[in-house]
Amino acid sequence: MITPFITSNPADARVLFENFGLTFYYAQLVEDNLKLILAMAELQGIVVFDRKKDLRIKSSDYDLIEACMGPLKEVLKKNRGPNDSDEFYRFFDEANAARRLLAHRFFIEHAADLQSEAGRQAINQHLSKLYLTIRNADDASVTLRDVIYSRVGFTPEMARQKIEKFMRMLDDNPPKD
Repeated sequence: MITPFITSNPADARVLFENFGLTFYYAQLVEDNLKLILAMAELQGIVVFDRKKDLRIKSSDYDLIEACMGPLKEVLKKNRGPNDSDEFYRFFDEANAARRLLAHRFFIEHAADLQSEAGRQAINQHLSKLYLTIRNADDASVTLRDVIYSRVGFTPEMARQKIEKFMRMLDDNPPKD
């Protein structure tokens, strides 16, 4: 029988797993922002790309949600302007490397360190660096997303209002069992 997670691990391990989850969450936000950026930039003629080929997806529209950060950031790079900052693109390269590590090898590489409190502290230190790397990319992606969307008159305030309206609609019409 599996022991419930909350009682089967020491408190510092639970913090480590929470930090891992938060870090991966921000990686997902970066990935989703890149999708929003590319979709709107494509509509505005700022970027040009072949969704199936460049993003390695089956369908050009519906499967956009399945695109991964690596191909997304490469499309951005491919369409970079002559005055674009190298640092801007480096944020996404580093965030993608951090996301791949988190998704594919992080706990395998740190398996031995999970056994002790000192080891878990060392893992948290490494995770903290990955978190900061991903947050830098998130900040850059949010800024770019907001600029591109504001060019067509859609502001973050408008998005917040639409979300609030949608949430009220959900509250007024709960799903029926």
